[in-house]
Amino acid sequence: AERRPDEVNTLGACLYNLGRVAEESDSVAAAALYAESVSVRPNATVQARLDALGVPLTPDCEPRACVGPFEGEPQTALSAALGRHYASEDVDIADVGDGDAFVFRGAAPHKEAGIFLGLRREESWYACHLQPEVSDSYTFPESIRRRQWVAGGRPEIDFEVEEAWHGREDGVGNSMGDVVRYFIGWSEEAPVVYGGIRTLSFYYDGEWTDCGEGECLDGNDEVIPDWMCCDTLTPIENITRWNVRSIGSGRVRVERVEGEGRGPRVRTVDLTSLACSARD
Repeated sequence: AERRPDEVNTLGACLYNLGRVAEESDSVAAAALYAESVSVRPNATVQARLDALGVPLTPDCEPRACVGPFEGEPQTALSAALGRHYASEDVDIADVGDGDAFVFRGAAPHKEAGIFLGLRREESWYACHLQPEVSDSYTFPESIRRRQWVAGGRPEIDFEVEEAWHGREDGVGNSMGDVVRYFIGWSEEAPVVYGGIRTLSFYYDGEWTDCGEGECLDGNDEVIPDWMCCDTLTPIENITRWNVRSIGSGRVRVERVEGEGRGPRVRTVDLTSLACSARD
């Protein structure tokens, strides 16, 4: 049945409002909602919002292929793989671990360093690019899990990587960062990167209170930083945690179980389309 004008206006407005909420955490979902709103009720404001996002309405959600196979010892094989990734013969590899799967850092001269998974398949090695190296420090997993997330075929691989930034201001150390769970699958017997889901976000800092009034002086009447005249340091701790569990072949439920965070408290994610999903 054909919708009445008031129904069209209400539906278009609802889709737009949902898009505004989704835009805080998932620009792809927001773009889809805006596009549907415009199709139901053409509106210049909604169209402008959609155009401003600059998100393709049919994004490429295909998993990213790992580079390989390369034969030889891990250092030799993975150097060859990173050379292919960076289009360079001169690469630097750090943190190469033991076993047939481990996370490591790799770089080429004058190019952005990256975080990779080194993965052995039979007698050959693959390098799977996870993300650019952007933080002060990383904590790599001590073990790599193999579990059946997608029915049939070879078990998928998942593991967590912590990225963190550290600083110091007014005599107080602070740190912030995330833990991301990465999922690696298979396509025609070769590994592919599905993507990552944030499972933890943290921020630790402190705030000085009970500070003296006026100019801050030491025992020799020398001016010192204001914070040195404060009596109390109040810790600041913000933690958001998400739980990830399987709800069927290739699908997971991501639920925020601690903290406020952004976006919906619960969402469903298709692992093979993680490239089109926000981390949280």
